Amino acid sequence: MNNNINKKYKSNKLRKQNSNNNKSNKEKNNSKHIKNLHIIVDNFYSRRLIEFVNMNFDKNKHVFALRETEKLKYIDPQNYDNVKRLDLKDIKNLSDMSKKVFIHFLKDDFVKIIDRCEGKNKFYWIIWGADLYNYIDIDLYGESTKEFLVEKNLKNVEEISRKAKKPRKNYKQRLRVIKKISYILATAKGDYNLVKSNYDTNAKYIPFAYPNPIDFTTYDKECEENISNSQYDFKKDYKYVILLGNSGYETNNHLDILYKLKDIDSKEFCVVVPLSYGKRKYIEELILKGKELLGEQFIPLKAFLKPEEYIAILNQVDIGIMNHKRQQGMGNINLLLYLGKKVYMNEEVTYYSYLQEIGVKVFSISEINISSLKEMFAISEDCKKVNKEAIKEFFGDKKVKEYMSKVFEQ
Repeated sequence: MNNNINKKYKSNKLRKQNSNNNKSNKEKNNSKHIKNLHIIVDNFYSRRLIEFVNMNFDKNKHVFALRETEKLKYIDPQNYDNVKRLDLKDIKNLSDMSKKVFIHFLKDDFVKIIDRCEGKNKFYWIIWGADLYNYIDIDLYGESTKEFLVEKNLKNVEEISRKAKKPRKNYKQRLRVIKKISYILATAKGDYNLVKSNYDTNAKYIPFAYPNPIDFTTYDKECEENISNSQYDFKKDYKYVILLGNSGYETNNHLDILYKLKDIDSKEFCVVVPLSYGKRKYIEELILKGKELLGEQFIPLKAFLKPEEYIAILNQVDIGIMNHKRQQGMGNINLLLYLGKKVYMNEEVTYYSYLQEIGVKVFSISEINISSLKEMFAISEDCKKVNKEAIKEFFGDKKVKEYMSKVFEQ
């Protein structure tokens, strides 16, 4: 009788184990159905990405993973069925179970995840800018910006020197991970070339573009109405409006431009500076310095504005000055060009060359002529038209969807 009980017990135990194994395998197989895993940070570009993908592709084939400890400002996971907040271990496990893994901004935490992941030919790195330029031997700051950062104790000499880029705690880990990545996605191929020249990698280049946070093609008929309803009416007090930079990060090199503009002998212009996000201490010091140099003509935008409010401001702008030495502010640049504005850029940035390659007319910072406001702000109607058409062709929703289709569905 005891033998029968033991046999029955073993049989039930075996059935239970098989049931658990089947359940585990079923869960694992279900996870395998994740075709595209996107590891993202909380950002308005990420939010727009989620919305664009869910609108234009099968959202059941896409999962967006945010780190559980990240403080969220732009993305509310409760608004989406395919956005998850996970710890690093769970993101790693999800990566192992996914066919393709897209790393949107290769931050240090994501480097740790990919270093522990299994699989080959599945990792895609979409370059954001800081995840490349902050780790390679390149000078990001203009001379006036360097002096300002040191003077205000925002950075020391070693931090802003070129040789301070590489000795980081996880640098060797980053080397391993970049070697492991099979595909590098970027708008400007120049960024891919920088990766190739600084790292041991056989990754292939794939052209890619994010949907703009503000869908500029929908605002053609609304711009005038937005301006009339806007709380910001710069044209009321100034003939010329300059937009300087895109954020409150030091890499905008604001000071190098402000020192140039302060020598303009005119009260007909103002300088609008977007500072809704960035380094808090730098923003505080920049505002003080901007007011010292330009007085009331220096206008900081500290609030994060609704898209319709921001587009109304951009439509008042006459010229945009983007003095970054790395890929940054692409969304603002594209919007300004689409709206027919004259844009000055640093020739050293890869995006400057890229825009020229696709037929866009942009101007070098070195061409700013403060002795003639008329020349400084002049742009022909033909130039406006050509720029608008080029931006629409290469960055409109149709083109963005084409880029994504090739990489998601291949």
